[in-house]
Amino acid sequence: MRFLVLPLALACGFQAPRIWATLWQTPAPNFDRAFLSLMQEHYEQTQNMAERSLRQIGDPQLKNWTQILIKDHQAVLREIQTELSLLGGTDVRAADVMKGEMASDWRGKLSQTYPGLMVTNGFSAIGMAQQALERSKNPQVLGLARRIVAAESDRVEQLQIHLMGGR
Repeated sequence: MRFLVLPLALACGFQAPRIWATLWQTPAPNFDRAFLSLMQEHYEQTQNMAERSLRQIGDPQLKNWTQILIKDHQAVLREIQTELSLLGGTDVRAADVMKGEMASDWRGKLSQTYPGLMVTNGFSAIGMAQQALERSKNPQVLGLARRIVAAESDRVEQLQIHLMGGR
C-alpha cells in the first residue's frame, strides 16, 4: 500500500536533479555535511508548510497528524543542527539547492492537497536518507537516516490511507 500515490512522489524531490546530483557528486569526506544540510532545509520548509496549513485544517485526525509532524520535525532539526555544528556548520550550497528545488516543486503543486504534498515530501526524505545509508560512515548520521526512513515511511502510509478515504 505504500506506493499507491507514487505519481505524487514524482513531484517533490524525485524530479529534482540538483538534489540528487548534490548527493551523488559530493565527495565522501563532505557527504554527511551536504546530506544534513539538504535535510535541514527540507525539514524546515516542510515544517513551515505544516505550521501554515495547521490553521486551515478542519479534519481532527489530519490536524493531530500535522501537530505530531511539527513536533517530530523539531526534534529531527535539533539533531541535524547538533551534528552539523560538529561537521563545520551548514553547507550553504547544498541548502540553497534544496531551497530552490522545493520552491520550484511547490509552485507547480499548489493545486495538490496538503496531504498530497506531505506524501511527496515524505518520499523525498526517504530517498535522501537511503542515500545516506549507502554512503555515510558516521554512526550518528546512519542512525538519523534509519529513523527518517522509518518515520517518513509510516507518515506516507498514514497519509495515503487518509487520501483514499480511510481513517
